[in-house]
Amino acid sequence: MNYQKTIWCVLVLLAIGSCKKDEKEVVQYPAYITFSEEGKDISIEGMVRYPFLNQLFVLQTAEVLTQFQQRETKHYVLDVSNESKDIQKAKSTFHFTAGANTHKGSMKLHKNNYQMIGFVTDHATGSTINTKLYNLQGFGQMQISTIVNQGLDNIEPIRLVDVNDGYLLVGAKINGNDKNVVVVKFSPTFSKIWEKEFGGAGNDMAMDAVDLCDNNYGILAYTYSKGAGDRDIWYLKLDRNGYLITDTTFGGAGYEEPQRMITRGGCELYIAGHSTSFGAPEHDAYVLKINDKGGKIWEKTFGTQYHDGFNTVVNIPNTKTFIAAGRSMQGVGQPEDIFLVCFDEDGKELWRKKYGEPNYTELPQDIIADEEFYYLACNRIDIAGKSHGVFIKDRLGN
Repeated sequence: MNYQKTIWCVLVLLAIGSCKKDEKEVVQYPAYITFSEEGKDISIEGMVRYPFLNQLFVLQTAEVLTQFQQRETKHYVLDVSNESKDIQKAKSTFHFTAGANTHKGSMKLHKNNYQMIGFVTDHATGSTINTKLYNLQGFGQMQISTIVNQGLDNIEPIRLVDVNDGYLLVGAKINGNDKNVVVVKFSPTFSKIWEKEFGGAGNDMAMDAVDLCDNNYGILAYTYSKGAGDRDIWYLKLDRNGYLITDTTFGGAGYEEPQRMITRGGCELYIAGHSTSFGAPEHDAYVLKINDKGGKIWEKTFGTQYHDGFNTVVNIPNTKTFIAAGRSMQGVGQPEDIFLVCFDEDGKELWRKKYGEPNYTELPQDIIADEEFYYLACNRIDIAGKSHGVFIKDRLGN
């Protein structure tokens, strides 16, 4: 009798344990992590994913209120394993503190050698801008192995791009009150190979770059110097030595603001941003598809009755579909929510989503997708202007 009772109790305990385990594994999506620290103004700059590790590295900078205002930069590790469904914020793996005039930071994981690279910029006295590249090595505690400052003064960098044979730093060359598109080529070991400048009478700025299918480079920029309207999209095709092959502008009577450019295979490019020339009634989120020679394939707007725009775009792996992430105003003069649109290679909208809270503006900085989930690194700003970071994980589909 006691033996039977014992067996029964064991079975009951096993059943209870099994139920608790199942309950623990149920995760509600979207899942959120907030990056905030007392007394600091947090800003998420971007994220990268290490292959085979199920880990995302998020770059965060924070305004540190001390005797002199400084910016502290950290990397956080997030476990995004699809098997465990866990998201955990790890301790800081690397940080440095720059001076009060730090402009911005960025990082990138090279697609060939998987080394983590990035840049920081400091606004020195007057209009001088000092830009330093850094190389981080190691999967645990990150260590700076290289710092490069080779003739990068008076360059305002926007993005560091990993290309097949090295890196491209794109942005603007500051010439007094004038800005020109600048592209700087580095070798895989950060030796400066060339620097090229393009522009006209107005201000022009490079925003992104990609490898093309014919082994040349595609450069995304905006221009006030040429085009049809106020500010236009400017696409430049450069050869491996940085010489201009062809260039094309896109836009209407209003202004276009390009943010990111990606490619599938290098022959067809997708540009995300926003436009006042197309769509209605205000700024609309905008996607432009072109070929590598600068020929327009199609352009689409996605929006609401309020102000909308895209900040970034990603191709869902092993598919011909894309997700563009940006912001959408909650109402006239109101804060902005996160705005996502999934579309196919022909620009057909498949689904859209919005995330947001009243009295907060939420701006996505980067998006990464796999076969099941997408991951958003965002900044959330309250009505007082204070910022902290937000990480969102959600399932694909509507």
